[in-house]
Amino acid sequence: MYRQKLRVNEDTVRKIVCHVMKNVDSSRGEIAADCGVGVRTVSEVVDFFIDKSLFVKSLRSEKTVAGARPERVRLDPKYNCVIYSLFASGARASLIDADENIVASDSFACSGAPLEAGRFASFAAAFEQECEGKREAYRFGVGVVCSDDPLLGERSSRDAIEKSIFDVLESSGAPKRISIAFRRDLVGSFISRLPEYRDKNVICISVNRNEIHPTLVTGRGIPGVDRAEDALSDLRRRFAELENGDEIAKCFADVCSAIRKIFPVHAVILDSEEHIFIDGLKALMLEALRGNYDDGELRIICVPDNKPTIAERASMAELKEMFAADIVKTLFD
Repeated sequence: MYRQKLRVNEDTVRKIVCHVMKNVDSSRGEIAADCGVGVRTVSEVVDFFIDKSLFVKSLRSEKTVAGARPERVRLDPKYNCVIYSLFASGARASLIDADENIVASDSFACSGAPLEAGRFASFAAAFEQECEGKREAYRFGVGVVCSDDPLLGERSSRDAIEKSIFDVLESSGAPKRISIAFRRDLVGSFISRLPEYRDKNVICISVNRNEIHPTLVTGRGIPGVDRAEDALSDLRRRFAELENGDEIAKCFADVCSAIRKIFPVHAVILDSEEHIFIDGLKALMLEALRGNYDDGELRIICVPDNKPTIAERASMAELKEMFAADIVKTLFD
């Protein structure tokens, strides 16, 4: 598909493809500025991949000063990936298209028992079957977000999960491009690369059933990070013991206040693996935060219920990088 040669060097093509993969919409000028190349070079690469049905053109609704709508470029939305989120208490699966829309999702709980590779394999096989016919020919990869819990932190457990994933993919004919990473590492690296959070102190709170997964992202050289991490670890330990949303929200606000005394917190991201917050928890947490911070002092972001979580987006970004590298490698081999 990509055998035709371009008159552009491999490194430049990789930069351009990676940029388009990571950004839902970009103009050719924006791509050129980000990649440090000329617009003519960008156009040659972009037009090549539009012709190969990898990229598509799109128009944003807003107009320029001259009244024209700028042409944007994006990865064709028909491409998709599956992200599995693993917890001590169960798992979640999401089929996500290139525009970061959830096409299908499912989850299961272990009912008190620890997550086992065999149970996960059955769940993954059923989900792959459910997704059959939903553009599986354009699946560019499978991501796995592992919990930081001891069970999934053990090498043997992760090896078993990884083998079960490969077995499922082998039987379903899905692509073998797989990214497996721990939630905290994924979320931390993803947020720190976003321009709006560069050199900022951010707390990301993900909730799933009876689990809470806080991630702290800080700027360089911030003192007191260990104490802040301890406070978040205490919130995670206490989460399952608290009886209702009011208690959880108060505990969460107390933790944020404790961290605020160590260093300023610029943003809090409220996320949810189930895309709903139990017992109106999101509203309670928002109220608790606003009661502890002055207007404009803290940026509060709520991930929309119908969109991928931060961890899912982070895993998807890794898969896109792998996908881009494979495309460029095939082109220049």
